[in-house]
Amino acid sequence: MKTYLVLLLIFTQSVFSQNTLSENQISSLYKLGKKWGAYKYFFSQKDSVKLNVDSLLLSNIDKILNKDEIGNLYLFDDSIIIGFKTKKNSKYVTFSPVGNAIFSSDKQYSDLDFPNTPQLRLLALFRLWNAIEYFAPNKDLAIPSWDSVLKINIPIFYSIYDLKKYNYALMEMLGCLQDGHAIPFCKERNDFFGNVFPFIIKYIEGKAIVAEIYDKKLCKRAGIKIGDEVISVNNENQITKMQNNLKYISFTNTVSKHNIALNNVAYSEKKVALKYYSNSNKDTVNTQLKLIGLLKNEFTTLRKYLKNKIGLSTYNDVLYFDLIHCNKKEINYFVLNAKRYDKLILDLRGYPNTFVIDKIVNTLFTEPAVVAQFKKPSTATVGCFESFYDTITPINKTNSFNGKIVLLVDETTLSEGEYTTMMFQALAKNITTIGEYTAGADGNVNFVFLPGKVRAMFTGLKVLYPNGEETQNKGVKINYHIANDKIKNILDKKDVQLEYAIDFLKK
Repeated sequence: MKTYLVLLLIFTQSVFSQNTLSENQISSLYKLGKKWGAYKYFFSQKDSVKLNVDSLLLSNIDKILNKDEIGNLYLFDDSIIIGFKTKKNSKYVTFSPVGNAIFSSDKQYSDLDFPNTPQLRLLALFRLWNAIEYFAPNKDLAIPSWDSVLKINIPIFYSIYDLKKYNYALMEMLGCLQDGHAIPFCKERNDFFGNVFPFIIKYIEGKAIVAEIYDKKLCKRAGIKIGDEVISVNNENQITKMQNNLKYISFTNTVSKHNIALNNVAYSEKKVALKYYSNSNKDTVNTQLKLIGLLKNEFTTLRKYLKNKIGLSTYNDVLYFDLIHCNKKEINYFVLNAKRYDKLILDLRGYPNTFVIDKIVNTLFTEPAVVAQFKKPSTATVGCFESFYDTITPINKTNSFNGKIVLLVDETTLSEGEYTTMMFQALAKNITTIGEYTAGADGNVNFVFLPGKVRAMFTGLKVLYPNGEETQNKGVKINYHIANDKIKNILDKKDVQLEYAIDFLKK
């Protein structure tokens, strides 16, 4: 019996030691991950190094895990890494025509559904961390610091033995970056953003309020109307679930972050038990709600919904044009008639179509303008960034628009929408921006392939105003901050930002 207990104790200690790392091992792996990244991007050139950097890393990880000591990679001092000049023909990174990094030479491990060894999971961590460390211009905005993110995640990635937890760990890691483009495309993210509600929720007055309906049949079947409050789904409080999922959403704009977490709380089942408060009937309703597989049916479902939205209308002498929901007929009307008005409202609350943007620019403006300053990774010095400026030159050379323009923006104005706002602000002579803080997520993106069939994305080009004013996590400049944050406005179907814009132009 005594022998049995001793053997059981030894076995238990062995199992425990396999699932935990000592402080010395964590420290050694932390140093290894950083040095490996420096080695990979500073010293590993096509014409000078034959070694496979992944194999080098995996062997050193193995040594640390098995011997609790630092591997043989530490052959140079940290001080020589900073500002080290690298060649343009790096084996592991090239650059697109606009300047963001391309990591096409990284081994994808596409035969693995899940990196089932600690070594491979740590390789994924180190690969992603170093790509961001050297080629993400916004990494300094990370919370906690990007350096701390590496150390925190070493024991997490080491101990994960489950595909779902691995993918969620990647989502949480990228969530620290405070970058609206930071997303891991993976199976669990597809589940996370999978079957969703047939309506759009907004976080208003601390509640999950139905703000728009884009599948009328499903909502009618469940009795859902605009202005209703979603209380729980499958007996789980919707606000609690949203708060639990905020760590996976890489936005700093609070409104954006809450609304994305609310609308992208996905479910594996196609039907859920929904509890909501009906603001029209003043009672609580329990019902079954059929969901929509967003990733599969996103475009067909949303296109049907968007077809019914008005993209152009007039308010006396004011022409309103919605760059997100406009159709071909409305675009043609705008191009032919915009200059007949002296007051325009351009609605950028959402993600605009590039074709529409070009049409407007070449209809309204004639003079070139410097729109933005970009910061791209330096091709000469790894880890450094260099600036260039983007100038827009309209094709139209006759009769620019000389009237007043109002831009409408809110938390759904992100990326292309934010850049378009900056473009109009630079090109127009008399322009006013009205609305809420935008998403603060602009710039071209980088992709990194990771073991487990994951493709991680993050911002690779930093966008600033020409004078260097920050836009990342701050959004565009707004003249009048008008929030549409009252439940009563939703119930009354009032667009307070549009109403304010019309009144502003009338005055």
